[in-house]
Amino acid sequence: MRVQKIGIEQIAFEGLPGSGKTCLSKKVSKSLGICRVGEILDPQENEILPADVPNPSLEYFIDSDERKYLLSERLLAKTSVLMDRSYLSTIAYSLCEEDTGIASRALKWKIKFEQNFRQADLYIFLSLPAEKSLARKNKKKNNPHDLWSWIGNLEKTSAFYKRHLQDDPRINCYVIDASRPYLDVLATTERLVKYFL
Repeated sequence: MRVQKIGIEQIAFEGLPGSGKTCLSKKVSKSLGICRVGEILDPQENEILPADVPNPSLEYFIDSDERKYLLSERLLAKTSVLMDRSYLSTIAYSLCEEDTGIASRALKWKIKFEQNFRQADLYIFLSLPAEKSLARKNKKKNNPHDLWSWIGNLEKTSAFYKRHLQDDPRINCYVIDASRPYLDVLATTERLVKYFL
């Protein structure tokens, strides 16, 4: 884990579904008094649940990610920010699509996005095996409307995160074993965020 402490202001939580990103980012935000930007933002910048997304298309999630990063930039002028998922989750999900046109559009957007938006200073990657991800989210396996209900797609997503977060020397990434008991993961996460902010 390569982590530099200098200039940490924006921390993004990443990991497979069920790894604890939303719950941990909410708890740590509240206990440490740090602003939090939610997983999905509607056009009015209100956080919504994935199940409440009116049009779950690549474009909707791209627009949501751009709203998240614009909100984060405004907040960063005054305070530190915790972000529940980064733009990388949109890319990872898109790469699970059978339609190669969607994956291609997502990769082109990734390049543009990285040129136009400030990246997180630190990623906290909550590591969880694909099988545990499915079990924790209590997902119906192989649901054609949920690409992350397929074990192969979760494994593909894990490989994407490893390549783009853990193995990229330009990225500050700290890995936490999210398969440990929740209170242990919470304590580790709080200590880590407190240390860096």
